Amino acid sequence: MCQEWTDDFWAFVECVGDRPERHHLHKVNSSQQLGPTNWQWKETVDSTDKAEYARKWRKANPDKAKNSDLKKMYGITLEDYKSMALSQEYKCAICGELETSVDAKGIPSHMPVDHCHSSGKIRAMLCTASNRALGGFKDNPDILRKAALYIERYA
Repeated sequence: MCQEWTDDFWAFVECVGDRPERHHLHKVNSSQQLGPTNWQWKETVDSTDKAEYARKWRKANPDKAKNSDLKKMYGITLEDYKSMALSQEYKCAICGELETSVDAKGIPSHMPVDHCHSSGKIRAMLCTASNRALGGFKDNPDILRKAALYIERYA
């Protein structure tokens, strides 16, 4: 909360007024302090309805949901993701193929962002099959070399 509101409770009350029923105070810009120019009343969602609310919001705002997921998981934006995909011509950095996976509803999947599980550093974008294969080999180059030798031996 801003210093003005912290120091003067009645300035806060005068600015926000009475709380509407089933609403709570919410920052408009989450990177700034709650204050006279950064607040709004937001309707409270019952906890039993939060999961349904989240599903509806994600369905209505797929780009915002994807952007939020990418920021949370990898520290990149949807624009960063799209730029990476374009720079790779939407092809897997390992096999050079386009993503072919689809979800349960038949909607094409986004290419996974490959990253080092130790450092968190992003490497490139892979198709789902290549990404799962790397995960299965625990990102261990020695095991991958042995696997390649094994395949060549029985080719």
